[in-house]
Amino acid sequence: MLETLDLSKNRFAGSIPTSLSRLASLQSLSLNQNQLSGNIPVGIGNLAHLRLLSLANNSLSGEIPPAIGNLAELTVLDLSLNLLTRIPPELGKLVKLGFASLSYNKLSGRLPPEIGECGSQQSGIYFDISYNRLSGSIPDVFGSGNFFIFFAYNNLFTGGFPLTLATVGNVDLSHNFLSDLKGVRTLPPVPAISSLNLANNLLSGTVPSWLKDLVAGAKGLKTVDISVNKFAGPVPAIFLENLLNFNASYNWLTGNLPTVSFSSLEYFDLSHNRISGPITSKFIGTLLNTTRQLDLSFNQLSGPLPANSGDFLSLSYLDLSDNKLTGKVPTSIEKIPLSYLDLSHNTFTGKVPSIRPPPF
Repeated sequence: MLETLDLSKNRFAGSIPTSLSRLASLQSLSLNQNQLSGNIPVGIGNLAHLRLLSLANNSLSGEIPPAIGNLAELTVLDLSLNLLTRIPPELGKLVKLGFASLSYNKLSGRLPPEIGECGSQQSGIYFDISYNRLSGSIPDVFGSGNFFIFFAYNNLFTGGFPLTLATVGNVDLSHNFLSDLKGVRTLPPVPAISSLNLANNLLSGTVPSWLKDLVAGAKGLKTVDISVNKFAGPVPAIFLENLLNFNASYNWLTGNLPTVSFSSLEYFDLSHNRISGPITSKFIGTLLNTTRQLDLSFNQLSGPLPANSGDFLSLSYLDLSDNKLTGKVPTSIEKIPLSYLDLSHNTFTGKVPSIRPPPF
C-alpha cells in the first residue's frame, strides 16, 4: 500500500531493485543523489499511479526504457545528472508531465518529434535536455503551446530555428551548431516567447527577417542573446525599441550605432564587433533613462563623446575601451553612479574623471 518512497541523499549503491515495480500504489519515488548504477528497470513502467519520479544525480546508464511511457499519471520526471544515452519516442505519451529534466547525461541521436506531445494536458511544461550530445535538427513540434520552458543548450544540434518555438516562453539553444538562418515554417500569430538565447552557434549573415519580425511582434519578448556568432550588417533598430536586454557581442556587425526615438534597454552589449562612426548625442539620449549596463568595447567607434554622456540616471557599468574615441571625457560623467568604467585603449585627452563609488 506504499504511496511515497523517498530514499534520496544517501549512499545507496548498485542497481535499482526490480522489486520496486511491485509497489502498485506508489505515487512518488525519489532515489536522487545516491550512488546508483546500471539501467533503469523496465518494471518502473508498471507503476501506473506514479506522479513523481526522481532518479537524478546518480550513475544510471543505458537507454531510458520505453516502458516509461506507460506512466500516464506522471507530472514530474527528473533523470538529470546521470549517464543515460537515449530518449525513447514513448516519452511523448506523458501528456500530464509538467516538469522534465534530462540534462547532464550522455543522450545522443535525434530528439524524437513525439516529445511535442509531452504535457499536452497541462498548462505548460518545463523541459530541459541541456548538456547532452543530441544532434540533428530540432523537430518542429512546438505549435501546440504546451511548453513554457525549452532548454537545449550545450548539445550538437544543427540546422535552423523552428519558428513554432516562438510559442514557448523561454528558449535557450545556445552552445550548439545551428547554422541555417532560414526560419522553419512561419511565426505563430501571437508569439508567447519572453527570452531567446541563440549564443555560441554558427549563424552568419545579416540578422534574418523572421528574428526582426519576432522582436517586433512578440509583445512579451524582453531578452535576446545572439552573441558569439557571425552576424553581419547593421544592428536592427527594432532591437533597441522593443527589448530590455540585448546581447550581440562577438559578431561581425558593421555600420553606425542605431538611433531610435525611444529605447527601454537595461542591458546592451555590442562589444567585439565592427561598429564604426561616432557615439551621437541622439544615441546616448535614447538610453539615458533605463540603461544600467552599456558595453561598446572592441569596435571602431571614433570621435568625441557627446556632452550628454554624463546624464545617465542608473548606469552602473560602462565599457568603451578599445575604440578610436578622442577628445576630453565630459566632466558630467562624474555624476553617473558607476561601479565599473573602462575607457582604456582610446586617445582621450585632458583630466581623468573623478568617479565616486555608488552609495550602499
